[in-house]
Amino acid sequence: MTEMHLLDEGTIIKFAIKEQGVALPLADATLIELLFQKKDRETFVREGLIYGDPEDGIVYCLSLEGEIDQKGDWKAQVYIEYPSGKWHTQVAEFQVAENIVRPPEGP
Repeated sequence: MTEMHLLDEGTIIKFAIKEQGVALPLADATLIELLFQKKDRETFVREGLIYGDPEDGIVYCLSLEGEIDQKGDWKAQVYIEYPSGKWHTQVAEFQVAENIVRPPEGP
């Protein structure tokens, strides 16, 4: 996971998906979703995109305006569908940190 900060927009959020230590090929995936759970347990789903070579097993999305709106402990999981079945990855935990606030511009 990428380090996340409160109210970040356009941050690349990446997941490396492995099965028994080996990258999971994504070329045949028919659906990839990134599932997020905020600190208050509210959830939302984002479309997952393949990052680079599908054989590397990396998926990502970009954070949207206002989406990363709670600091603290978050969880995420990838959901993948193939013609042969449907799977969830392990749940990843990450922190959303506060940003340093810019001082107001003065006279």
